[in-house]
Amino acid sequence: MLTILLCIFIPISLNRLIAGDEGFYVLAAKLVASGDRLYSDFFYPQMPLLPWIYGTWMRMFGPTWESVRILAGIFSALIGYLIYLHLLAFNRRWAIFGIFLFVTSTLVFAWYGTVKTFSISILFLFSSYYLLDKKSSLNSWIKLVLAGILFGLSVETRLFFAGLYPIFLLLIFIRPDPMTGFLKSALLFSLGCTIALFPSIYLAISNFDIFYFNNLGYHLIRSDRGDDAMMRAKLTILNTVLGLRDSHQITGYQLPTLLVLSGFYAFGSIFSKTKIDSAFIVALGLFILNFIPSPSYVQYFSTLMPFLIIGAVSSLYSLYKFYLQNTYRPKKSLAFISILLFSAIFITGSYEDLQKYMKNGIGVIGIGPGDAPNKTISAVSEIGEKISQSINPNEEVLAEWPGFLINSTAKPVPGLENNFGWKVGHKISPELRRKYKIISRDEIKKLIQNGVPSSVILEVKSYKRNYKNSMNLYDIAWKDHGVIFFRKKA
Repeated sequence: MLTILLCIFIPISLNRLIAGDEGFYVLAAKLVASGDRLYSDFFYPQMPLLPWIYGTWMRMFGPTWESVRILAGIFSALIGYLIYLHLLAFNRRWAIFGIFLFVTSTLVFAWYGTVKTFSISILFLFSSYYLLDKKSSLNSWIKLVLAGILFGLSVETRLFFAGLYPIFLLLIFIRPDPMTGFLKSALLFSLGCTIALFPSIYLAISNFDIFYFNNLGYHLIRSDRGDDAMMRAKLTILNTVLGLRDSHQITGYQLPTLLVLSGFYAFGSIFSKTKIDSAFIVALGLFILNFIPSPSYVQYFSTLMPFLIIGAVSSLYSLYKFYLQNTYRPKKSLAFISILLFSAIFITGSYEDLQKYMKNGIGVIGIGPGDAPNKTISAVSEIGEKISQSINPNEEVLAEWPGFLINSTAKPVPGLENNFGWKVGHKISPELRRKYKIISRDEIKKLIQNGVPSSVILEVKSYKRNYKNSMNLYDIAWKDHGVIFFRKKA
């Protein structure tokens, strides 16, 4: 099954159009692979684990878009395989049905294959849940410490997952280990969390101000919306994920369907006083936590999918068993037909969504009309190779979007390792910008106007909107895939 999942998710990952945020994630991993240090050498507004893992992968398999996307596909397949193993408790057919839901879910194939925090953080989080929820041959204390390490690694990737810590303690409480008891189990789990989080603890102690700004301070100032606008935006997200509002980003009824089925199963288990799969509790916690960041995005709710699929399959399995126990045997085929009908309804629209994220980009956040051909792995990789042919090795290139530099030998202009730093540069003082390793858009313009970088690469839209009158010291060297490469005049 794992081989099948790899054969599905690696091609999906390699063909998924590039998401805007990926540029800084992949460049951060490339910089780490070359020896640069997170936070102190460049701005990185996330917890540190993703660049460390992807950077290690780059050292082994090369600093290219293709290599890191393959790793994202592997992470996605591993999540699917854990879902399969978990659902084997019912039987193999239901486990395969769960995989079917996972593979055909828009929020899965749209976001898990990208080099963002989704697949890697969920792999750690779901693995922790899996260990706590399932019986294991591991020694009790080893299992609890390992589950804590895995949970800690999920937080080391995505900070607000720390809000799930009380929920995981609740999982330990409702699944007491007879050999350890709740208090000892909670302590062992917490020990594992501390071990996993030690690198971040060390970074925070070493320079708390820089660590705080990168992981929290930046996020508190990044939005220009007022409180009222922010609340309206969150309400819009809520209506979208509940299927009450049309969205071009996702098939509107997949997520609400899984939510309803999981909720039905949870409440049914409570009223019947039967053992409940704790996946619903984790999903509920994630649902609430995803509204905390400002702004929030629909893509954040992709983190719920493995847990909701467990809940949905559990619900359908319970309904199926109930149906068989209360009807004549010949009607078993009707139950099977009902499952097939549900499957057909669930995947209606998935093909259209697959086309959006793999080919045409219609409705995909960050991809404008006609931009899809310029947002493919092959297009951006080709740009990187052309940059290498146009510069001296290890030359600094000013790129507003860092993703253009991945498949090149270029180095980013200091302060532009991340395409989000300049968006808040005007909100903090010059002293703090230097401290946090970011520059403002005005400073970018001054660098260009003074001819500081020998080369500049800009998207055509950004050039026309922001820099058209600042390029007097540069000639156009070439244009390709919606970008312009400028070379300083001799």
